[in-house]
Amino acid sequence: MGRQRPDKPTAPRRHSVARAAARLLTAGTVLAAGLVIGGTSATADDAVVYCFDRARDVVTVVVAGQCRGDVITREQAEEVRARRASRVLDAMKATRRPIIRDRKRIGLGSGFFVATDGQVITNYHVIRECVVVTLETTTGLEARAAVSAVDPEHDLAVLRVNMVSPAVAAFRRTDEPLPDMLYIIGYPTRTLPPIDPQVTEALLADPEDAVVRSLALPPWFLKLRAFVYPGNSGGPLVDRAGGVRGVVFAQVNSVGVFQKTGDLVCDLGFAIPNRIVLPFLARHGIRYRTTPAIVDPLAEILEIAKPFVVRVSCWK
Repeated sequence: MGRQRPDKPTAPRRHSVARAAARLLTAGTVLAAGLVIGGTSATADDAVVYCFDRARDVVTVVVAGQCRGDVITREQAEEVRARRASRVLDAMKATRRPIIRDRKRIGLGSGFFVATDGQVITNYHVIRECVVVTLETTTGLEARAAVSAVDPEHDLAVLRVNMVSPAVAAFRRTDEPLPDMLYIIGYPTRTLPPIDPQVTEALLADPEDAVVRSLALPPWFLKLRAFVYPGNSGGPLVDRAGGVRGVVFAQVNSVGVFQKTGDLVCDLGFAIPNRIVLPFLARHGIRYRTTPAIVDPLAEILEIAKPFVVRVSCWK
């Protein structure tokens, strides 16, 4: 089904911030004018409906048979659009490029929004030595962050930034089995740190693998066959549907493994599973989201995850 383009109505000039906010809204959230939507009573698979994806807080106009969320009315869709526009406007009030005077950036990591009030999870080691921490969203907004909770034992930290979260990640329940294929989202630093977040494929490591067994790792480690680089730390580990399965935090010490086993292993990384992450968030009163794993075969992983991922900068 081709995307319908509504006629652009004549409107009075708006404030420049409002115009910029409107441009930031994705095409999927713009409601097509002139479409007749049957509302929640529509039952035909070929009826055109407003489809609300609660996990992503996005409304799209699709035929009923392609809706992977809740069918809502036009009025409800307009309310969602207005709420998103308000969030973007609030976010744009944050300082775009805070000036960190007399400080040197000593490290970069990743993180992601876990609540609507600007709370971000990352690794404790990413922010441990920082005098100042800043976060940068994928829309280019940057603001100072405060550390609000830490768990050094499991290498977790929560940061709070003074902005409304542009999007919030949805976690999978801990009783859902892990798929064999997962994806790391973050800012891996190979030679230069990337401007945009990157996707890295990750396979669950075989627990009977001789190298994995020789490492004698804590049982809660989620072991991945993947190339994890500096800068990936603190980023989400997601499934095909974009649901968070854990927080990436380390890569194998290739030299140490070689000295111990004689095997050169580079593609082994580690993540903190949800059974550790979610209780940590709950202990600190953070109202995270969970959602069942519904795979949209047309969705791109980065398209789903990019709005809630941030780059974390450490200054000293």
